[in-house]
Amino acid sequence: MPENSVMIYHLINSLTDFEKDIGRFRKEIDGVSFLISGEITEDLIKALKKVRDEGFKELLIFDELGKGKTTELIKLIKTVEPYATSLSDLGLIPVLKQSLEHLTTRLGVIVRNPFPNFQALKKVGAELVVMPTALIKGRVVKEAKASGLNLIAYLVNDPATYLKMRSSGVSGIITRNPGVVREAEKLKF
Repeated sequence: MPENSVMIYHLINSLTDFEKDIGRFRKEIDGVSFLISGEITEDLIKALKKVRDEGFKELLIFDELGKGKTTELIKLIKTVEPYATSLSDLGLIPVLKQSLEHLTTRLGVIVRNPFPNFQALKKVGAELVVMPTALIKGRVVKEAKASGLNLIAYLVNDPATYLKMRSSGVSGIITRNPGVVREAEKLKF
């Protein structure tokens, strides 16, 4: 990814809404983000395969993945091989890396701490960090980059926030408004 580019993930509520606007999304987003707090279902697997077939990268965010779901998660990653997976439980990263030897999925964590220890995250195998925009400051971005981690800003829905996050140097954003980049370009002039 070029230094100035920011990967745009559209957070989707339903595959139906996504399918209605695929033509538009091809021009505005790089990937699709799924926030998964419940069960890993066959419908989810079908949706992920559909997104992959359409040429988009998937970022799966498992928030509060319940205990005993590790086997299901491993099965899902083996089946779909998503572009990236972010977890709320840092301890799952070494387990996944060990269980999935030929892993192509980039693994990361969701961080809600304003002062994360990026070096510790990197040490356990994280490759990316998803953080709410309110916690992302210039120092946080610099520390993430110095540790070799990609920082993704969670829920950037307005042009001003997009411009702020882009200028801070984040690697990606997650948005419910896929037109945020186009809107931000209008603000710059």
